[in-house]
Amino acid sequence: MSTKSPSELEADETAQNRAQAEQFAFDVDAPGLVEVTTESHENPADHQYTVSIDDVTHELMACTCPHHVHRNAF
Repeated sequence: MSTKSPSELEADETAQNRAQAEQFAFDVDAPGLVEVTTESHENPADHQYTVSIDDVTHELMACTCPHHVHRNAF
């Protein structure tokens, strides 16, 4: 049984559907720095983001994508 609220479950489902529909390319620039490109957009160069990952814990530290910037989302 899930302990998430209906709105949290809906958000998870929306994110999952979006991840399945969009095509991503990943380039590891350096340890802990991943360049992500959303290839499914008409102009992928306008949809490139940098993700920073902690080298020790492997947890997300920051992301330049609009979702993270505007919603402080991890």
